[in-house]
Amino acid sequence: MKKWKIILISFLGILGISGFIIAYLLNKEPDLPTNLPAEIKITAKALNTAFSENETASNKKYNDKIISVTGIVKEVLKDEKNTTITLDAEDGMNAVNCSFFSCSESDKKTFGKNCDLADQENEKAASLKIGQSVTIKGKCTGYLMLSGVVLNLCCFDNK
Repeated sequence: MKKWKIILISFLGILGISGFIIAYLLNKEPDLPTNLPAEIKITAKALNTAFSENETASNKKYNDKIISVTGIVKEVLKDEKNTTITLDAEDGMNAVNCSFFSCSESDKKTFGKNCDLADQENEKAASLKIGQSVTIKGKCTGYLMLSGVVLNLCCFDNK
C-alpha cells in the first residue's frame, strides 16, 4: 500500500511540474532577431555571390539562421505598414532584400513588448537614404531568382 502511495505522489508531482513547464513554454513571447545574436556576419556582395554560385549549399548554410549583412542601400520601399530595404550586391540583377515589419494588433498579442522595438526599427528603416552604408540583421529565408537573397524580421545590427 505504501509503495502505491509513493508511486502515485511521484507521478502527480511529475505531472504537475510538466504542466508548469508546458504552460511557461506556451505563454513565452517568441524571439525576434532584435533579441538574438547574429550567427553569421557577411557583406551583401558575398552573401549574394554565395547563393548565385551554389544555391543548394547556401540554403544549408544560411537558411533559417539569423545573419548580419553589411551593404549599401540601393532602394527603400515602404507600403502602408512595412519597409523593405534593398542592399546593393554589386550584381546588376540581384540584391539582398531586407524586410522590416510593423506590428498589427494580432501581432502584439503574439510578440508582446517585442512589437515596440520592431515598430521603431521599421520607422528607422523607412528613413534610410540611398547610398547609405548599413548593417542589418534578419532571418534568411532563401534566394529568389532575379531578385536575390531574402531576409525577414529585420532590425539594425548595432553590435
